[in-house]
Amino acid sequence: MTLKEHVIQGVVISPFLALGIGFDYACVFFLSFVFIDIDHYFLFIRKTSRFSVKEMFDFFDEVQRYDNTFISYCIFHSLETVLVLTLAGYFYSEIFWVILSGFIAHMLFDMFALYKE
Repeated sequence: MTLKEHVIQGVVISPFLALGIGFDYACVFFLSFVFIDIDHYFLFIRKTSRFSVKEMFDFFDEVQRYDNTFISYCIFHSLETVLVLTLAGYFYSEIFWVILSGFIAHMLFDMFALYKE
């Protein structure tokens, strides 16, 4: 999914969350929902040695369009990150639960989009 699509999704979801969990946590949810994709940027830099954000989006559009075998490891989209955030939420602060919720919501939207394709 595109950054624009994720921003729109986050903008739609976050106000409803603000009613239940408060404005501050809704902002954290929104930021984690959108910025989970920063790991794609890290992968782009590693693969191409370039730093342009626009080129990163172009790169992944091309990969998605033409190469269904492209395999990459995006750390923030991994089970390990989910486990770390779960433990951090349990042992340290509830803010990690909010971040985890943003990550999981983002990944669910990604999976649904992949399913539709």
